Parts: sequence; C-alpha cells; structure tokens
Amino acid sequence: MLSTVISRPIPTRAIVDAGLKSLSTDSGMPELKGRNDIAYHPGGDEHGILTTTNNSAVTLEIGDRLEFIPSHIDTTINLHDYYYAHRHGILEAIWPVATRGKVQ
Repeated sequence: MLSTVISRPIPTRAIVDAGLKSLSTDSGMPELKGRNDIAYHPGGDEHGILTTTNNSAVTLEIGDRLEFIPSHIDTTINLHDYYYAHRHGILEAIWPVATRGKVQ
C-alpha cells in the first residue's frame, strides 16, 4: 500500500494519508516496508500516525512516499477499487477489484 507523508506536527511524529479506510488493522498494524524503527497507528478513517519505536525524531519529510505491508490483505483489498501493481518503480498493471462492494 502506497501512502504519502502529509504532516510533521512534531519531530517525533509524521502523519500519512492512509487511515482505516485504506489499511486494515484487524490482524495487527501494517508495517512500514524497510523501516522497523517506525510504527504505524491509526489516526482515524483517512490518516495514520507514524512514530519512532525509540522516541527519536522521525526521519521523514512531507511528500515522502511510503510503502506499507498490510497485516491482512483480504480486508485491505476490500477497501480499494483498483490495485496498481508496480515493480522497481515501474507501473506494470492496474488490477480492478471486481468484487468491491458486492457483500450483501
């Protein structure tokens, strides 16, 4: 899941544009790819809060694009209309989520 840093309210915190409507937390918190020093916490439907695991300053800037690994992919897929498949920074495919909104 790709997200963007949208705010740095204090040195030990960053806010991203991926909240509960983007990342499922039913099997735990998503992980920031390649950064085990930063933890994700839901900040509501539209935002996530990033903090360091050792209370040091977060080394992220507004506009940084971040990759998250969801804890449970099934319930994360359900939240999106399309998945954009990329590899090595290149968009390779766009996959529609055909069953989106089909639960009755």
